[in-house]
Amino acid sequence: MEDSTKVNHFVPSDEDDDEFQSIDQNTKGKGSLDSLSTISCLSSSSSSTFAPREPFKAQYYVKIFSNAVTKDGEAVTYTIISKSLFDCRSGEVSVKRQYEDFEYLNHCLVTSNYPNLGLLTPPLPPQPAITLSMAREKSKEKLGSSTKTIISDEWHKDCWHLQEYLRLMLNHPIYGKHDIWQIFLRSQDPPLRVKIKKSVGLMDRINDSIEKSKSGHKDCDEFFHRERNWVLIYSNAIKAASDTFNSIIYGRLKLCGVLAHLSTALNINLTDNESSVNRIGVKFSNLFSLALDDYRKGVEIINLNDEASLGCCLELWSRYVDVERDMLNRRTSLLIDYENANRNLDKAKPNKKETLFREAYL
Repeated sequence: MEDSTKVNHFVPSDEDDDEFQSIDQNTKGKGSLDSLSTISCLSSSSSSTFAPREPFKAQYYVKIFSNAVTKDGEAVTYTIISKSLFDCRSGEVSVKRQYEDFEYLNHCLVTSNYPNLGLLTPPLPPQPAITLSMAREKSKEKLGSSTKTIISDEWHKDCWHLQEYLRLMLNHPIYGKHDIWQIFLRSQDPPLRVKIKKSVGLMDRINDSIEKSKSGHKDCDEFFHRERNWVLIYSNAIKAASDTFNSIIYGRLKLCGVLAHLSTALNINLTDNESSVNRIGVKFSNLFSLALDDYRKGVEIINLNDEASLGCCLELWSRYVDVERDMLNRRTSLLIDYENANRNLDKAKPNKKETLFREAYL
């Protein structure tokens, strides 16, 4: 991502994407199970091994530049540059999209694969602070509740999160095949902007609390049971690491604010005495103020680089772990419903002794 401060953004390469390994299964019919050769009417020698599945390849390469972001009131427009990886003759296409377009894209991708209970959906980044009230709330969160300083827009961070979201979705073997990508990335006209209703009612919160209370249920599959326990531990660890890192970032921001105030105070000359001692003092204050400004700019650049690299990755991993935890909780909830259904079925069955007794006297 291009920026005036030359921030070294961390963007994982395509080599980090998941690769599908070849599946080698021997299917021999045992008991009541039909073998693959019987079903496919082929010999067992030719059907015992599946052909290796080719790794999924993304259709497009995308880039979002922070220096091309425009803001008109509460509408923030991002410039997305995409290039087809399969059609070499088509060049780069630049389109304008707003955050509502990303929400609608995520809605279409998720609902098209409903109920997608076993899929790990790349998390959509939260909406950036676009209003004055949102900016004040974000500033108080970072600099303290008593601060009166408002942090400026962080387009470099927002663009990185949105770009990484698109990259993860495009490289997903399920979501990357959707036809909406052609409209979202190549069409100049944005998709139909529909207000996505977010469920934040009281009943939804109660249902979420009930689902979380079921997380301690013993899973019938040992793999998923271990995975769920690992996610619970790792989720707390990654959030603690992210919170600790953010506290360092916020501490540096407070330090930069103090340095700016001190530098301004050193440049104020409250006396009208033009003596040589006063002139030396003013000169010394100006030099010290310049030194503080240089040090503050250096801290800001370091803070910007750290937040755009490790900070963004920790935040992304934290949201990803939450997605996996929710998926495993949904599995546990379905498992509990399945076990309850089996118990109710056993209770509904007639008693074996009573059945034999009735058959004997009929």
